[in-house]
Amino acid sequence: AQSGSYSDQILMLLPSDSHLGGRLGGDFYKALQQHAKVTPFVPSRSGKLMKASEALVDLTGLSETEFIAAQVVVEYFNETMGKGLGADPFIRSSLVRPEALKALDANFLEIEDLLSFFTHEVFKKHHEPEQNHGLINYFYEQYGSQRGTEDAEKLKHIPFIYAKGKTLRPPKQICFPSKADPS
Repeated sequence: AQSGSYSDQILMLLPSDSHLGGRLGGDFYKALQQHAKVTPFVPSRSGKLMKASEALVDLTGLSETEFIAAQVVVEYFNETMGKGLGADPFIRSSLVRPEALKALDANFLEIEDLLSFFTHEVFKKHHEPEQNHGLINYFYEQYGSQRGTEDAEKLKHIPFIYAKGKTLRPPKQICFPSKADPS
């Protein structure tokens, strides 16, 4: 799983259904689940192997941006979820079928978590108004072509943009000043 031409496909070996193969298949699935939870086989971004419970799957992609440090996401996760994730918990984004890690107690950062993340003190402590532009561009690139989708609609109501006075506001509540506005 560490390197080689198949390293990003390691999770494809995990069965997705415990009911395949009757009782034999069920027993195999149970044993696999038990061993997979305690065996380091998930490749981190640095290539180190870790247990699924030590892994953080960032489905938002924010931990790979320049304007939000990966350690901010780790700090948030450790504080809110009571975890003790290490310095290198992120799986490689090239890993195929990361959702297979849910059954093995991996940690996930998903779009549903963004409201909590952006309103948490950890984000506020590390985010600066100068980073607004990068964050807005990132979400536009990710969801701009998906207008009207559930995820795009959720983003409109999540406060992640600093407004005047360093107050976080959702995009729906932001009014950008015109060039004629002296303030």
